[in-house]
Parts: sequence; C-alpha cells; structure tokens
Amino acid sequence: LIFFPFSFISPMAESGSALKEQGNAAFKAGDLSTALSLYASSVAAFSREKDSEGGALVQLNIALCYIKLSNHSSALDACDASLKVDPANTKAHYRRALALEGLGKPQEALASARAALRVD
Repeated sequence: LIFFPFSFISPMAESGSALKEQGNAAFKAGDLSTALSLYASSVAAFSREKDSEGGALVQLNIALCYIKLSNHSSALDACDASLKVDPANTKAHYRRALALEGLGKPQEALASARAALRVD
C-alpha cells in the first residue's frame, strides 16, 4: 500500500481554495515541488471561478516557494502577477523586494521595499 500525504484527486474537480489549502500543507511539510504544483492548479481554478483576488493571493505563495528555492526570477514574475490584481498588496511588494535582492538588483529591491512601506 502506497501512502500519499496529499490528495491527488483531479485538480480540475477541486476549488481554488481547496487546492490552496493542500498547497499550504505541502509547503508546511517542506515539499516545495508539490506545493508549487498545487498552487499552480489553485491559480487555474481561481481563474475558472472568476476569482482574480484569490489567484493573486496564491501567486504570493508561489513567490515564497520560488524565493526559498532561490529561483528569484520566477518569484518576481509571481509577485508582478499578484500586483497586477492588487497594486496595494504590502506582502507582494515585500516579496518582490526579496526577489529583486536575490537577482542582485539592490536599487529596485529598495524601491519595492519602500512601496511596501507606503502601502502599509
């Protein structure tokens, strides 16, 4: 008997929120690859559900996974996707600053950090 810690029921049948929660569980367990996959499915589900705000929040989880994996370019893309929906999201600006710092762009990182402070 093989035990899978996360449900592998067709992601198409699950809601964006359910997939996000599964992604959160994978993240907490340290399984960033599974978390990223579930978060990507969650973004797609939120898109089908016409919930751009939900998808934008999940993009922040994706960004955090990529930051932890030192994939700062993908983290930046995820932050930018979130900011397109919610330009005033403090966490998105902060994680964007972390991604830019990881890319060796200190001036741009500082600008994003300042944007986070202005929003808050």
